[in-house]
Amino acid sequence: MDYTALRAELTTDPAQLGYAPLLAAGSANQVAGLLNERTQQALGSVPITPLLEWIAAHGIMARLRAAAAGEDAAAASIAEVALMLVSNPNIPALDLSRVRVQQMLGALTQAGVIPADAQAELIGMATTYVSRADVLELGYVSADDVSRAMEG
Repeated sequence: MDYTALRAELTTDPAQLGYAPLLAAGSANQVAGLLNERTQQALGSVPITPLLEWIAAHGIMARLRAAAAGEDAAAASIAEVALMLVSNPNIPALDLSRVRVQQMLGALTQAGVIPADAQAELIGMATTYVSRADVLELGYVSADDVSRAMEG
């Protein structure tokens, strides 16, 4: 446990979860509960079957093929990678939590390969909720962790 990071979170409360009154009341259990509750929106993975359904519904495969054969080298490169990814039977999902994957999706949308409404739908499919502890990469936070962080 990174007690320094946890202490900084608890004393500054950047997500405004309301730690201060709970800490003042000595309620480390409730503070830990706030940290571990899945309330923070984040991007996750889209399993391959719904991804392929999305691709079919929006005609994305043909668009990727056309972009891969096109003049725009950057879009062509990204389109080729996308084609390889969706054609690989060993890849079970598209992980949109990865920044580079988000950048590739954005570049394909900006280049007109993926329509904006299709991008929004895919982002919606990948949206999930994680805990504040997950966002901070702390793992599960116990009441004892809260107490230790505030002691030192």
